[in-house]
Amino acid sequence: METPSGTPGHAADAVHISRRYDQDLEQLRERILAMGGNLVGMIKETMRALLERDSAAARRMIEYDHEINRQEVMIDELSLNIIALRQPAARDLRFITLALKVSFDVGTNLDMAN
Repeated sequence: METPSGTPGHAADAVHISRRYDQDLEQLRERILAMGGNLVGMIKETMRALLERDSAAARRMIEYDHEINRQEVMIDELSLNIIALRQPAARDLRFITLALKVSFDVGTNLDMAN
């Protein structure tokens, strides 16, 4: 087997790289899902705080926005690292681009809501 540079390589190296790439994509997927779950919980708690006029809960939700921002940064960094280091093609690149867009949109909408 040859490496991308054309030099002989080992099949084990290719499997290791492929497995790490798959793990990176799975980690990105999990982070997007976690961010979405946190967002749903935040919306529910915010609605409850508004309906019950619970100002302490409302303040907690405003402060929790920092956690969502942190998650957005982590997703952005992971996405950019995958693009830079793994050079994804087609479906994977579309998924990574979507992850970047989703994290940006969630962060922007939360900032506007606060």
